[in-house]
Amino acid sequence: PKNAGETEDKIRESELDAPDLKEEPSYIKITNASDPIPVEKEGNALIRLEMDAVDSFLEDSTTERLQIFHHSGITKEKSRSGLRCGKISYRIYCPSSVRVGSKELISFEVDLPGGSTLRTERTVKCVKKKKRKTRKAKKKLPEPLIEPVSKSDDPELWNELDFDLDSVGRVYTESNPAIYVSLDNKHLKAALSNKRLSNETIVDTVKDRFVAAVAYHLLLMHVDIMTGQATGEETGEVSEERDEREKERLAKTASMLALPVDAL
Repeated sequence: PKNAGETEDKIRESELDAPDLKEEPSYIKITNASDPIPVEKEGNALIRLEMDAVDSFLEDSTTERLQIFHHSGITKEKSRSGLRCGKISYRIYCPSSVRVGSKELISFEVDLPGGSTLRTERTVKCVKKKKRKTRKAKKKLPEPLIEPVSKSDDPELWNELDFDLDSVGRVYTESNPAIYVSLDNKHLKAALSNKRLSNETIVDTVKDRFVAAVAYHLLLMHVDIMTGQATGEETGEVSEERDEREKERLAKTASMLALPVDAL
C-alpha cells in the first residue's frame, strides 16, 4: 500500500511478470515509468528495482553486493526490501529543507563474484507537497483470526466447514468466525511431496506461507463483497463457480510460491 505523502507512480502490468532467475544476475533495472521520479517535499517515493537473480544472491555473501548512492545527498533512504522473485523495493524520503525543483541522481550498483559490476540509475525530483483531504479516523477492524485446519487434527470442524481435498479455504462467520485454510488441499499436498524439502522446519515454513497467502486473498474477496465493491454479477449464484475457480488458481500459485527457491 502507498504510504501517506508518497508520490503516486502506478505499477504497470509488465512489472508484475517475474524474470527468469539465475544464480548470478545479468542485469538490474529501475521499472518506474517516471523519469525523473517525483518525490514530494517531506514525503516519500518508491523506486522499484528488478534483477534476474535468485533470492539468495544478495544473502549468500559476506559483503554488501548491492550498493546505493545518493549523489547530491538531498534525499535519504527510508527503507528497502530484500530480493524476492527478482524484485526489490527501495523507498526514499525528501526532507523539508530541500527546495522544490531540486534534482538528484541515485545509482544502484551490484558487485558480481567475478569482479564486474551491474549498474542502473535514475534522477529523482523534489515536487511540491500535495494538499490532501483530511478524513475522520475510522474505527479499526479487529485482526482477522486465521485458522489452518486439517481433517486429521479436527474432523468435526472439517465436516462443519464442508471441506474436502479440493477445498482451499473460506471466511466463516457463524459459530467460530475466522478465516479457515485447508492444510489438506491437494495442491499443497503435492508441493509438500517435493523430495527437496529436507526437514520438518522447511515443511512447516511452506505451510505457513501457503496459509498466509490464501488467508490474505480470501480476506480481500470477503471485504469486496462486504463493502459493495463486488459487482452484482459477482455476488450472484454464478459467482460461486467463479470464486471456486479463483480459489483453485490461488491454491496452485500459493503452493508453488511457498516453496524455497531450490525446491522449484
